[in-house]
Amino acid sequence: MLRVGIAIPGRANVVGTSDPLSIFGAASVLQWVRADLGITLGTGVSAWADQSGNGKHYTQATGANQPVYNATDATLNYLPTVEATANGQNLLSSLALPNPTVLPWSVLIVAKFNTAPGLQVLISSPTDARPFVYSTATGSQLNASGNGGDIANVTSVAAWSRLRVDFSNSPSDVNRVGSVVVTGNIVNGVGTAPTQRQIFTISGNFCRAKIFEIVYLNKVISAAEMSAYDAYVTAVTGGGVAV
Repeated sequence: MLRVGIAIPGRANVVGTSDPLSIFGAASVLQWVRADLGITLGTGVSAWADQSGNGKHYTQATGANQPVYNATDATLNYLPTVEATANGQNLLSSLALPNPTVLPWSVLIVAKFNTAPGLQVLISSPTDARPFVYSTATGSQLNASGNGGDIANVTSVAAWSRLRVDFSNSPSDVNRVGSVVVTGNIVNGVGTAPTQRQIFTISGNFCRAKIFEIVYLNKVISAAEMSAYDAYVTAVTGGGVAV
């Protein structure tokens, strides 16, 4: 196994200088993975280490199901990315999230969907199904789905974008792609507290997408935090992501 941690010269890649832990506060970050940090390679990506300190790493023991690691992805200023290119490729984490009807949580994702047929589920809970985030067939629309609620953002996610979804069981829940914001109650009723997190698939709805970063938070993001995070994403990626 090869473990990879890559420094990108001239970009804000030093953990602790400006990153999700410093922007949101370490206590608020439930999980944080970035493609230039903590990658273990087997056939593909066999593990993706959680940088939050909570040990909620992603793993995939089956070689044929390991996503592809792009060490220098030309679509994102030659930064590393993690990509699902075939059915069955996925990564699983033991991260358990609170029931959003009791305690709100948010997720930030730097991602790009590739053209592929059928509904594509980017992140999900494999055992509890919802909440999950998915796109339409060609990445033309990002949807966020909860227990009885589903809101759509009509902005295309076929280009690199910063995605944000809040799950708080309120009409102010956010589904954001770049600068375009859609609000609505994603989770209605009791809902389910997700016990695991999975990337790139659920129940046969495989996803063809690339991911640079995922951040799970145990709160709804403030306007100041959103501004700081977007500045961080722009610095790290060299302006290659719509925020």
